[in-house]
Amino acid sequence: GIRDYKVTGVQTCALPISRVFNAAVWLHGTDLYFETEGSMGSAAPEAGVHDRRSAIQKVAAVSLDEIVAIAKRPTVDLVKMDIEGAELRCLESAGASFWELRPHIVLEPHQVNGNVNTEALLEIFEARKYATVVMPQVGLHLPLIPATPLP
Repeated sequence: GIRDYKVTGVQTCALPISRVFNAAVWLHGTDLYFETEGSMGSAAPEAGVHDRRSAIQKVAAVSLDEIVAIAKRPTVDLVKMDIEGAELRCLESAGASFWELRPHIVLEPHQVNGNVNTEALLEIFEARKYATVVMPQVGLHLPLIPATPLP
């Protein structure tokens, strides 16, 4: 099960409303396997990203809807996603309980099955009535996408 993560080395800006969960965000609430390559990066083979030769690590996983239920908050202001290629499938699987909160979302697209999934992510945001910007990241080949809910 999911429990609050004992924060060590992670700063939440001392906001009393911040919560950090020791879990991967995924399509469902089961275990997920990541390939780890050390200090920078990982891959989720289930997301179609597995071109690394590295150790396999099992982590607990939750869906976006489960996080909403666990957090028991009337609002969620911001969701930051960098889940190694699973962003698209995770957003596609999110139910009404997540989308009704209309959070701001910032994510990094990834290469999945040989293609960067930026356009597919933009289509999801457009369908959900979000304004988006594709922002280059200095020194990285993948952009960031901040998505803001439209009124």
